[in-house]
Amino acid sequence: MELTEKQQAIIIGSLLGDGGVYFANNSPRAYYMVKQSLRYSEYVEWLFRNLKNLCPSEIKQRKDNGQKYFYTSPSENFTALQKLFYQNRVKRVPENIRKILTSSLSLAVWFMDDGTLDYRFKDHCAFHLCTNCFTKEDTQRLIETLKKNFGIESSMHYTLCRGK
Repeated sequence: MELTEKQQAIIIGSLLGDGGVYFANNSPRAYYMVKQSLRYSEYVEWLFRNLKNLCPSEIKQRKDNGQKYFYTSPSENFTALQKLFYQNRVKRVPENIRKILTSSLSLAVWFMDDGTLDYRFKDHCAFHLCTNCFTKEDTQRLIETLKKNFGIESSMHYTLCRGK
């Protein structure tokens, strides 16, 4: 099953955020999965509506922590994305991210997954994209891509998060 341009843009943005691509037990093809806390139910429902034709079942909810999640059927499209975004089972920013991250929809989805707004009336307004799982080099590649593809000036800031 081929991904539409819109679906591709959504998945690229999500992979820069909380989305993941995984291999099922003994399967040669990967699947895409979204997991979000209950408070982001509307967002999960929006993602699902846009990817529903790729999914074998409806949105599910975990009993232990209330997370909402869904997954797609395995396909070669997701296998290709898994090879692009993962090295030794660790998520990375692809070398060719500038060619991949071109849609404003991808940017919006990435922000919905891992973004925050720091707005202080009469002081400043700043958007943050959390890239804690990525290396310094990966993050620098994203900074360059944001500038070249979207004209967005950004910088890297270190924060203490989960001891990292």
